[in-house]
Amino acid sequence: MTKPRQLIINRNEILQGPSPRCLTVLRACKKETLCRYEEGSYASRLVPHLSKKFKLPEKQIIVSYGAEDFLRFAFNQLRAGDAILTSDPCYGYYKNYATFRGLQLITFHIKESRNAFAFDVKNCLQQCAKKKPKLVIIASPNNPTGNCLSANDAKKILNATDKKTLVILDEAYEGFHNAYDERALLALLAQHSNLVLLRTFSKRYALAGLRIGYALCGENVKTMLNYQAPYLGMSRLIEDVGLAALASTKYYDKIRREIMKTRDELIKKINTLKHFHAFASHANFVAIRVDQLTIKTVEKLLAKIPVLPAKFVSPELLRVSIGLPAHMHAFAEALMRLSNPEQQKTYHNSRS
Repeated sequence: MTKPRQLIINRNEILQGPSPRCLTVLRACKKETLCRYEEGSYASRLVPHLSKKFKLPEKQIIVSYGAEDFLRFAFNQLRAGDAILTSDPCYGYYKNYATFRGLQLITFHIKESRNAFAFDVKNCLQQCAKKKPKLVIIASPNNPTGNCLSANDAKKILNATDKKTLVILDEAYEGFHNAYDERALLALLAQHSNLVLLRTFSKRYALAGLRIGYALCGENVKTMLNYQAPYLGMSRLIEDVGLAALASTKYYDKIRREIMKTRDELIKKINTLKHFHAFASHANFVAIRVDQLTIKTVEKLLAKIPVLPAKFVSPELLRVSIGLPAHMHAFAEALMRLSNPEQQKTYHNSRS
């Protein structure tokens, strides 16, 4: 008998899927949309809408094929040996692409408390002064630790950074944090011409498969990157889907609330268990510290459970993507069986 294939959902995708409006755009696509270029040169359907939404000049907005496309462009402006400053731990792509380009990766610390992680801003400022990086990139919320950088701390880092240094706040996981101060961060764009707020439709809008990203930029960023928009424009279909997503506020607010509720319930349940400790998160994933003596057992569990929402991102740190509520219930039950059979029975009865 063929062994059932494991469903792997540990890459922080939004499994509720995109809004009905997005699907309508895809279903209604006409051949003219696919066989013809956008009208005019350097044209974009998304840029004017984003300009209006964020009250930012069109010239300070860049649309890309996912946030990765923009990151690749930014990294490629650096020369071999140039220094990049980011946090430790950080999104693995930063390390991988920096290595590929022969760049020097410098890190600053992330502090761990009992309940949450936090950027060590003092250490970041020290590294800025000492290493003079050409690029500072900070994921906020950070992957895999789930902590955010406040607008006040972002301002401290910008003030300590050379004006010729590009500073990117990678906000791929923006949207799952009630205290997120977008207005304060957008205000920094007017004060710091070297700042980028990088966003994506992959997470909040459940469009990872279409690869849509955009950057809100300080006024000098395009010059610093020697950037020119695609002469023949972006994909007309992709931009139309992006516009449909932006128009689906009620749908995505509902999904957002569900994900945050599921996430917070998971954290609460995990923190009743032996051998595991879950940290507060402002993203659609949760970092869990696993006792050393339990790691091998958890690895065996991850290899055989039907739905896999988790992966080890360090020897003792497990990152759990927030899937559908049923997925998280099944995963919590599996950890409960490892931790304490009696606790698992109690949890199961409470759900009945």
